[in-house]
Amino acid sequence: MVRRRRVSALTTAPVEMKWLNGWSAVATFEGEFSSVTASYAGKGVLRHVW
Repeated sequence: MVRRRRVSALTTAPVEMKWLNGWSAVATFEGEFSSVTASYAGKGVLRHVW
């Protein structure tokens, strides 16, 4: 019996941008990838501070 190893990768990529007028935006991408499946999600936030 031969067993195969399953290799997978987990990745997270956040990005944030701030402006001087009090606005900011944040986006995050998360993913899990392998030879059998692929799963990914994203979220975003827009914020204003005064």
